[in-house]
Amino acid sequence: MNPPAKRHKGVACVHCRQMKLRCDSGDRFPAPCSRCHKSGRDCSINPSYKRTARRDRLDELEREVHVLRSNLWESSTSVNPVIDPVDTPSVANEEQNARAPSSTDTSPSPISDIQILEQTMVSRDLFINILDVYYRYYHPRFQFLPPKERVLQECGSCRLLFWAVVAVASRSVQGCTEFRKSLIWPIRRLATESVIRETPSLSLVQAYLLLCVWPMPFGAVTDDPSWTYCGIATHKAQHLGLHRPDHLNEFVQGAAFDHELLVSMRNTWLACFIVNQNISARLGIPATIRPDHAVMQALNNDDYCNPTFRHLLELAHKEATFAELLGQNVATADGLTSDPLPVIQATDLEIEQFEMRHKSTWTTGVERSLLGTKLRLYSYAFLRSDSTVDCRTEDRAINRRRSLTTCTSRISFFSYLSKCYVAALRLIEISCPTEATNLTAPDDDLHLLGLSSTSAAAESNSTLFWPSSEVSNIISATFVLLQLTKRWNFNVDDTEADNAISRAWNLLSSLSIAEGDHYNRICDIIEYIGKLKWPSSSKSEQHQQQQQQQPTLLTRSRMGASIEWDLIHSARRRFDSGGATYSRQLPEMQQSGVSLNSNISVDAMIGFPEMPGERCAAFDDILWPMWDSNSGPNHLS
Repeated sequence: MNPPAKRHKGVACVHCRQMKLRCDSGDRFPAPCSRCHKSGRDCSINPSYKRTARRDRLDELEREVHVLRSNLWESSTSVNPVIDPVDTPSVANEEQNARAPSSTDTSPSPISDIQILEQTMVSRDLFINILDVYYRYYHPRFQFLPPKERVLQECGSCRLLFWAVVAVASRSVQGCTEFRKSLIWPIRRLATESVIRETPSLSLVQAYLLLCVWPMPFGAVTDDPSWTYCGIATHKAQHLGLHRPDHLNEFVQGAAFDHELLVSMRNTWLACFIVNQNISARLGIPATIRPDHAVMQALNNDDYCNPTFRHLLELAHKEATFAELLGQNVATADGLTSDPLPVIQATDLEIEQFEMRHKSTWTTGVERSLLGTKLRLYSYAFLRSDSTVDCRTEDRAINRRRSLTTCTSRISFFSYLSKCYVAALRLIEISCPTEATNLTAPDDDLHLLGLSSTSAAAESNSTLFWPSSEVSNIISATFVLLQLTKRWNFNVDDTEADNAISRAWNLLSSLSIAEGDHYNRICDIIEYIGKLKWPSSSKSEQHQQQQQQQPTLLTRSRMGASIEWDLIHSARRRFDSGGATYSRQLPEMQQSGVSLNSNISVDAMIGFPEMPGERCAAFDDILWPMWDSNSGPNHLS
């Protein structure tokens, strides 16, 4: 195995250069250097940086202390989780429009005083507080649930919706890390039982969607139940006739629908469409819902739904359109078309027009979704069908025309390569702060959960409010930068790309709650690829590149996700095989559940062995269980 390649050998990060200290950022990439890691600083490389004079530095430190004291005073006088600073203006406005009656309302609710899931208990008063957290910080980012008062009533008849809200909102509460871990398998069992035992209902569909948008922790990608839950939600929604809102009585006869219920049913079906598109795009597989009359009606009516929700719907519709045209060609085995550039150019123009119309009003979450859509669109520029026409059957005129088309495609290829790079940098720039800031949420009600404020509390940050699709877009952007700068040696500023990769690595690392969970595995792979010294191309590959003047992707059937899957597969082929150190799934807990008051260590049950040496254990089964050295391809059967 080739030795890892160090970046910027001999170049210290900005902080170490300022302090005139030895820096190990090159050895630890993409992780921050040791000093920045201990101090929680942003670790970035800037060769043109000049040290600040001591007097100026003291003034700067005094200003930082003043800001920290102000923030500490504000946090001590507030009991609410901290909202993402870049999202605050737009989200706050949406909260005022969408906020339901407060928890002080005395409307009747069928929820019992205590709800029990195996060994976990949540009181009604605590749930009302949890519901307040959800509607204040999560709901504006993906607004498909009905008003809070109605959800409070529906949770009494749908246990899965009750516990899904608890699982989602507890993400941002300090001290609830172990509590969330203890809910992983009980909620999975409840979700499995609800498929068979529960009668199809609107609240049941909404519960499965919540578990897709903000999923519980999982290990390998094959262990993520989001795609399964999305399918269940879609099928039950169709069973209820949500896809035909003007003909609901033909599916549910004799039912009375008030206006609020009709709006909730319509938004739930639109959420099914958006979630289906997001998850399928992440996995690189065709979506199972096509744009229908209900979707088009919502797109043609500006007042049909919340602005942010409508922006996400429009982006999902655009992605569904170009994914079907570019990645689902029934005439080719890989689903690709022979000439994707016209569709890419037309769609790119539509996305730019969307950006011009809504840039002044959208949230940062919408911009993250737009940039992720752009990355997947541009990925098709590097893919074209292997099905070619025999040149010997063509006349010279056709050959000349093909030569001109090939020349144009080469130019377009490099232009979209640049667009990919710019979009990936922008996505990480708006998502990852330049200074690591730990934001904590209140723990006023921890005693009601059986937890104390001194228990093993996980530090929460604003990224916990983000839907999983936004985090997936950051992962995609990181792999695009790695593909361009590490494997393809695209002629760009490596320092700028490396700083972005490091910030993305820090963000993903902060989302990991256990050794071996999904984000921990992704960080391991990013670190492995970042340190990997890619070999030079063989003679045949060099000849092929001279003919085509552009790099090629070996992974061709994963649609808009082909770039990241191709990079991961290529790195996996470089990986030194060995015994697996991660299990495929998060370990099964006790059948009777986990009691928060027991002496059993939740971390021990969900933890994984440490990675030995330089091996990238995440490669064992994060995406390819058939490559696990302890089990062959028959493991999937």
